[in-house]
Amino acid sequence: MKLISVCLYRQDALLVVEVWDPSIDPPVLKEVDLEDEGGRWLLLVQSLTENFGYRRPRTGGKIVWCTVAGLEA
Repeated sequence: MKLISVCLYRQDALLVVEVWDPSIDPPVLKEVDLEDEGGRWLLLVQSLTENFGYRRPRTGGKIVWCTVAGLEA
């Protein structure tokens, strides 16, 4: 079983979503075929968010983050 952690918080009018997993491998945007069963998550993140990226915390693993606009003040 693979452990992940999710953190959501507000930064001004943005919702910030952070997902931590134990892998240090960077996320890779892939070309996928209609028949593929996986590999679309980063394409969805790119399509639905304002910005995204990743970082490697000192505690290990990686955190993939994105920001979603449109929150009311």
